[in-house]
Order: sequence, then structure tokens, then C-alpha cells
Amino acid sequence: MSRAEFDKAAEDVRHLKIKATDDEVLFICSYYKILTMGDINTDNDADHKCKVKWDAWNELKGTSKEDAMKAYIDKVEELNLVIQQSYKVNVLSYFTDSGTGAWKS
Repeated sequence: MSRAEFDKAAEDVRHLKIKATDDEVLFICSYYKILTMGDINTDNDADHKCKVKWDAWNELKGTSKEDAMKAYIDKVEELNLVIQQSYKVNVLSYFTDSGTGAWKS
């Protein structure tokens, strides 16, 4: 994985056409932090929402940048694939009968 691929994935995340789940956002954010800031370097003394983010980042302690980059890019590609598949289903349902699957005339 290259820095250019990571930069593209980071840009793609900003323009996703679906709402990612909380777990997906947590995954993406924690790997982004590992890639951009390294291992966690703060104490956990925040509220619950921040604690969840802190815990996710802390769980990645020791993850190599290469492994983090691969996981981040793979997750963004997975989300983009979901969007593409959803688009195909929507297009097909527009042109086919939902009961029979036959093309609409």
C-alpha cells in the first residue's frame, strides 16, 4: 500500500454517499489516528464518547503503519463497494418488476 492510495482513501471517506455505522466510523478514525499520529499518547480522562474513541485507538497500539494503512484502505474500499452494489440494486429495481424480476416495458 502506498501513501497515494491512503490519501485517495482518506479523500473518498470524506465523500461517502452512505452513512457509515458507528463501528465503521470508529474503525476508520482509529486507524487514521495510528497512521497520522502513531500510538496513543494521551491519558483517558474524557467523557464516554471520547473514551470509546480512545479505547479503539489504544487497542491498535503497536500496529505497524503498513498494517494500519492496509486495514484503512481495505475498509474504505469495502464501503465504496457497498455503495456500488446498492446503486446497482436500485437501478435494477427501477427497470425490473420486483415480483417477477422481468424487465419493465
